[in-house]
Amino acid sequence: MGFRPPELHEIPTVETMIAGMNAKVAGLAVTKRHLAWIMRRFMVAAALDRPWRPSNVLIIGPTGGGKTYAVRCLLDSIPVVWCEASATEYSDVGWTGRDLPEMYLGLTSARQREIVDGKAISAVEHRARAERWGVVLLDEFDKLQYDYRAGLTNDRSTSKALQAELLKLVEGTETEISQKDHILFRTHNVLHIAMGAFVGLSRVVARDLQQDESEHLYMNVSLANLIHYGFRDELIGRFATVLTLPVLDAGDHVRILSEQILPGYIEEAQDDGITLEVTENGLFTVANIAHGNAIGARALGPVLDAKLRIPWSHAVAGDTIVLDGNDARLEHPQVAA
Repeated sequence: MGFRPPELHEIPTVETMIAGMNAKVAGLAVTKRHLAWIMRRFMVAAALDRPWRPSNVLIIGPTGGGKTYAVRCLLDSIPVVWCEASATEYSDVGWTGRDLPEMYLGLTSARQREIVDGKAISAVEHRARAERWGVVLLDEFDKLQYDYRAGLTNDRSTSKALQAELLKLVEGTETEISQKDHILFRTHNVLHIAMGAFVGLSRVVARDLQQDESEHLYMNVSLANLIHYGFRDELIGRFATVLTLPVLDAGDHVRILSEQILPGYIEEAQDDGITLEVTENGLFTVANIAHGNAIGARALGPVLDAKLRIPWSHAVAGDTIVLDGNDARLEHPQVAA
């Protein structure tokens, strides 16, 4: 229970981390390897207490493309202290949102503390560990853009100020993360992983390259493109690694459905005494409908629910539900025989 700093020999290898992600996340082979390599370097530096700064990461990918899920699966499986926050939660003064330094509070929470001889280590000791082993996952990072000239308006007038404040934090500083308790936190060795869908980025890349826009053009993004999108060059420069995830195609949806989503439905049906069978035609039907919704893998569950809702609600123990093509049919034992 809680976080205990690992010894050097206890830090998982890149291949071990990749294998762990593969068990839960389909595809994204290049992204998985890059993330595992970065995390391995981060943990080795922490174990040896090296002075060099972490290699902050920016992940760009479409909604429902698996970026957040993949990172969560990795962080859950390795010995680090981590927390998640959304950029849309914060304001520059805290009047309409939280103060930005509060995103580090998740690293210092009591549930993260190691239990030794039945007692949690002190808050001060755990905070020191979090300063060395902490990882912050900052979602919706793209919502901080403010370049109105790019035609990508953002109504949040605090975005420019938040970028300036975030720059100080990712550069490394000592900041007050709780005004009530006056808790100071050093961010120098914290690894920041920012991510977002960056809607409209392909349009910016096309404009900069003076070529026609295409759906996948954001995959060729440069730091200059991100600056033109609406980010300070100093802030973007603090994210040494930029990873882009591709738009999911129908084949990706089939793989995610069969490897990650359907097994859970089958197990849930078994718990209810029901057999669930999905044919190849059924897989492709659900995947194609989900792909057409243009929200990535998030559409798979709702589409599958819509197909199974009526037959499953009528099923009783011993029945079989077969999803074949566009329809799901309910088979009673005597009919199946």
